[in-house]
Amino acid sequence: MTIEVFCTGFGRTGTNSIKEALEILGYPCFHILEIIEAGKDPQAWVDAAEGKKVDWDAYFEGYTAVCDWPAVTFYKELIDHYPNAKIIHSVRDGEKWYESARNTIYEASTMRPSFPMSLLTPTRIEKLRQMTKKVIWERSFDNRFQDKQYAIRKMEEHTQNVLEYKGKENVLIFRVQDGWEPLCAFLGEPVPDVPFPHTNDTKMFRERIERVTRVNRIMSKVFWSAVTAGVAAVALQVAKRHQLL
Repeated sequence: MTIEVFCTGFGRTGTNSIKEALEILGYPCFHILEIIEAGKDPQAWVDAAEGKKVDWDAYFEGYTAVCDWPAVTFYKELIDHYPNAKIIHSVRDGEKWYESARNTIYEASTMRPSFPMSLLTPTRIEKLRQMTKKVIWERSFDNRFQDKQYAIRKMEEHTQNVLEYKGKENVLIFRVQDGWEPLCAFLGEPVPDVPFPHTNDTKMFRERIERVTRVNRIMSKVFWSAVTAGVAAVALQVAKRHQLL
C-alpha cells in the first residue's frame, strides 16, 4: 500500500471529519487519533523533527491516506516521498480556527495530571505530550501559539506554502461545509449515499477534556483520603502503644 491522499491542513480545520469521509470512500486514514487511541508510536515524529531518517512506508503500513498533525508539519517530506498522492488542503476562518485549537488540542496537550495521577501516566502518553510540544507548538508555531495573531498568521502562511510547494492547480482547497461533491470529484470517487461526517467539534472535544479532569480530581481525592486514613491509623496505633508502656 502507498499513500494516495494527503490532507495538509492544520488540525481543527475539520481533519477528523475528513478522516471519516476518506474512510467511507475506502481510504484508511492516518490521523493523530491513531497515536492517541490506536497506539502508534509518536517517537517517529520526534525523530523526524530532529532530522533523523524515518521509514515512512513502514510507519504508514495499512493506510492510504494521511491528515492532521503531526504529519502536516512534514508536508514537504511527505509530498516528496509520495509524489503521486492527491493533496487536499483543509481551511477555516482564522479566528474560529484559533479559538477551537486553543480550547481543545492546546489545552489538552499542555494540561498535566496532578499527583498522584502523574505517577500513573503511561510512558506512551508522556511521549505523546513531548511529541506534541516539539512537533506542533515548537516547530509549527515557534512556541508562540498563545500569541493569537502570530498563530493565525502561521496557519495562513502554511496554506500559502503548501500551494506554492505543490502548485495550487494540484491542490483541492476544502472546507468541510463543502461536503461530498468537490471531494469526490477531486478523488474521482462516486458520492456516497450518506451525510458528510461532522465530528469532533469543540463541544465534543471539551467534554473529553472535562471527563479526564474529573477522573484526575476523583483519583487525587481518593489518594489523599487514603493517605489521611493511613496516617490516622498509624497515629492511633502509636498512641495505644504509648498507653501500654
